[in-house]
Amino acid sequence: IFSPTFVFQSSFVFHMAVDLLALRVTLGATIVLAAKFFVTTCIQGGARFKTGTRPPEDASLGLAKTLGKGVTQDYGLGLNSSTSTVAERHRMRETRWLRIVQND
Repeated sequence: IFSPTFVFQSSFVFHMAVDLLALRVTLGATIVLAAKFFVTTCIQGGARFKTGTRPPEDASLGLAKTLGKGVTQDYGLGLNSSTSTVAERHRMRETRWLRIVQND
């Protein structure tokens, strides 16, 4: 609720009351959204390692040695790609998570 208090003749100051319940709900919702973004971004990043759509310099990262083991990181250009069913499933999963993150 705004209650203007006049100071001098040409300016005034607004005093704003904050509802503590609204502040707590807003804080909680912000934390949930930030956590959701972090989790979906991590899942999408892992999916990109499995499909090889990361830049070549990312091959030295730890996740490339675990999640992307045996996959050449080449931006997904498919220079050394396989056409196996597992590789296709990884590509579909990566595309799905990319679109989920882009939708947020």
